[in-house]
Amino acid sequence: MWPILWREIRLHYTKPYWLIANFSSPLFYLFFFGLLFSRAVASIHLSDRTIPYLHFFIPGLIVMQSFFVFSTTLALVNLDRRTRVIEMINMTATGFFEYVLGRLVSVQCLTFMKSLLLWLVAVVLLGFPIPGSLPFAALALVALVISNSIWFGLGFALGLVIKTEDIRDIVVQLVILPLSFLSTIYYPVNNAPGILKMVIIINPLTHAANIIRPALLSISAFNTESGLILFGYFAMTAVLGYWFANKAHMFY
Repeated sequence: MWPILWREIRLHYTKPYWLIANFSSPLFYLFFFGLLFSRAVASIHLSDRTIPYLHFFIPGLIVMQSFFVFSTTLALVNLDRRTRVIEMINMTATGFFEYVLGRLVSVQCLTFMKSLLLWLVAVVLLGFPIPGSLPFAALALVALVISNSIWFGLGFALGLVIKTEDIRDIVVQLVILPLSFLSTIYYPVNNAPGILKMVIIINPLTHAANIIRPALLSISAFNTESGLILFGYFAMTAVLGYWFANKAHMFY
């Protein structure tokens, strides 16, 4: 695992392009979209509170960092498959399982760092509240790790299966935009119409946001339904990952 993890660290933390792409993009979302949208929507009603829109949006933006694991993992794994890097790794002492584990640990660390940066900026500059107790912070962290794992597993599987760059790009576009907006990341969706409401209900982003947002805002009510659904997605992704780990040789 360590050679793969070191490779990922060198890629994401020592290359100027990836440093800028990884850590400036979340701040652009926060200051450009968040601040501008908060001018149009001053406050949001959540549970029994009325909170500033920015306080509603910041946890959703943290969930988005988890969602970006999907597109990044898909692109990089697909590149490794097409350039036969995975095949070469599988013939070394490192092996395929350690390749998967190294990438998973890497995306967990990177998403945590991006989320921490967002949270710190929000607390220092935008008055975002600090969680009232350690259990709230721990709940948000656990939900983030589970969400990361779900999107990593889906991105990894598709990265192995997809054979061409154009198909890869089409899949990313067809997934990212609809799922981003058909969720509770940017706004409440209580009044969404019919078919759109169904997509929102089955969207993992909705359930990650439904857990992480109240936890970061220290709202005591835990959304049990979202917790069970998110864990169900995690279990299905784990089974899918186990199958791919045993059948990986079919894809390279």
